[in-house]
Amino acid sequence: MIRRSKISLALLEKGLSHAYVDQAISALKFYFRPVLKQLESAVYVRLKKESRLSDPLSLNEVMRLLKAVKNPKHRAILYLTYASGLRVSEVVRLRPEDCDRERKVLKVR
Repeated sequence: MIRRSKISLALLEKGLSHAYVDQAISALKFYFRPVLKQLESAVYVRLKKESRLSDPLSLNEVMRLLKAVKNPKHRAILYLTYASGLRVSEVVRLRPEDCDRERKVLKVR
């Protein structure tokens, strides 16, 4: 029988996802505590959430994306987003008064 403290490692070695392993640990905790009424303090190793970075677009891909947009307003938003490195939530909150044309500065809230 696998010790409960090493269950997450064994499941990961089988190629299961982090979310599945976390769900399995929660199910085991529920089974041992409320169902079997075992109050022993077993150590369950919870995994940190897996983070993946997206692959950056090449310059050609960016140019094709920007040229594909026909609406001038949408094109301006995409250029602004890409050139300034803003997140979508930051672009959505932009107002005309946030653009200082004299100093060429953009205020991000």
